[in-house]
Amino acid sequence: MKETNPEKPTGSAVRSPNRDKILDAAEIEFGSHSYESCSLRMIAESSGVNLGLLHYYFGSKQALFAAVFLRRAAALVERRMELFVEAKQKAGSG
Repeated sequence: MKETNPEKPTGSAVRSPNRDKILDAAEIEFGSHSYESCSLRMIAESSGVNLGLLHYYFGSKQALFAAVFLRRAAALVERRMELFVEAKQKAGSG
């Protein structure tokens, strides 16, 4: 398996509707099956894009999985911080 260098800029830094379609399809495939059961070809077919675009945007299945995870993780962290601020305000200074 080809390892990707997280410091090397790739197409994953580019925002596009195709990239979002790939992430949406990958999230569904990884959630419905498992990481090991999914192939990039399966995700490409589900998203309606060619396999080359997956490689352009993500480079590897591992990098695609990380992008799917990070996309949701950012929203979770933001919501947790909002709840934390609310809890601190309710607790007051006591």
